[in-house]
Amino acid sequence: QDVLWSSSNDAVATVNQKTGLITAKGVGEAIIRATSNDPNASSATPYSECQITVVADAVVTSIVLPESIVLYVGESEDLAPVVNPADAADKSLTWKVTGATPEKLTVVDGVVTANSFNVFDDNVYTVTATSVSNPSVSASTQVTVKANVAETVVLNKTELTLNVGAKETLTASV
Repeated sequence: QDVLWSSSNDAVATVNQKTGLITAKGVGEAIIRATSNDPNASSATPYSECQITVVADAVVTSIVLPESIVLYVGESEDLAPVVNPADAADKSLTWKVTGATPEKLTVVDGVVTANSFNVFDDNVYTVTATSVSNPSVSASTQVTVKANVAETVVLNKTELTLNVGAKETLTASV
């Protein structure tokens, strides 16, 4: 038997006349009705209804990042952002670096990399994550970049005896 589908509020939910597929359109309530299309039905046409409630997607309300991190040139660290609530529909973030020379840091999907050290500034940067779905929500962390400093030098040999005129190359690892 055929049925006729209808929605009490198309702004909230629509229903496909052939399949009964419901599409949520906006926040609110609607009643979806399936009514018999049988011409032989009694004077009281049979029908059935389904109450539909459409709710808004959960939106990002906060982002948690570490307060600060220290990186040496060449190092990377995942900031592991926590986006709340856990059931937020869109947890994607945009990243921005600010500071005297922000190009010294890169951030890709929350992983910060210290690319180089600038001897002319303090090498302290602010990395900010902002919610794509709710741009009013953001969080920042302070990133300090330090230069790689040689702490040891190791030679390939610690003793060497040479005859007059002989040659030997020493190699050093820093």
